[in-house]
Amino acid sequence: MESKVLAIIQARMSSTRLPGKVLRNLCGQPILYHIVQRIRSVQSVDTIVIATSQNKSDDPIAEFAHENQVCCFRGSETDVLDRFFQAARTFGAEPDDIVMRLTADNPFVDPNVCEELLSYFKGSNFSYASAGGYPLGVGAEVFTFRALAEAHENGRQPYEREHVTPYMYREGQNPGKLNSPKDYSAVRLTVDTEEDYEVAQILYGSLYQPDRIFSLDEIIDYLVANPEVMTINKNVHQKRLGE
Repeated sequence: MESKVLAIIQARMSSTRLPGKVLRNLCGQPILYHIVQRIRSVQSVDTIVIATSQNKSDDPIAEFAHENQVCCFRGSETDVLDRFFQAARTFGAEPDDIVMRLTADNPFVDPNVCEELLSYFKGSNFSYASAGGYPLGVGAEVFTFRALAEAHENGRQPYEREHVTPYMYREGQNPGKLNSPKDYSAVRLTVDTEEDYEVAQILYGSLYQPDRIFSLDEIIDYLVANPEVMTINKNVHQKRLGE
């Protein structure tokens, strides 16, 4: 029987640099709405779960999930690895099933990249894989539930609990990477700051239509034609593990 794919989107309201960003308005809908819609177009994904915390401040995220008919799991705010493990287990993950990790600050996550990553992962014997060379914010991480369970049991460092996957790609015996045909890693398409949000507003204002999903190619074409947009958030510091 083919492995199921659970896409788990981690989301919280208490961002230090841009509080409440996951529900900020982007073309008339919350950022989280756009992420869900883009992942719904990934044909290989069987179940989408929003994983948030039990904090009262995250009640609006749970309400969003209910209103938009998305599965929701609420767990630890700080032990995100445990939140992922419990969410996957709650929604029926078996050892060989695949978990796709997404974060709720990436409204440009690309369905084609996710589909390619899943195909690459399924055709290999990797226990963990990620996308490399793509713009920050368009890819994902994938791993087996077995690998998640092993990390949950053995990952002890605070950064391993907070960032979910370091144990898998540092300690795992078989990590893989799907590389972009072109290196776009200098392009920043995540939303961590006001500058990032400004870029997102410009791109969505130009490319978004309610009845279709715009592609990474369309984003790149727009940025090539309008290079000044990339200067808006080019100096934003990307936090590293432990920061």
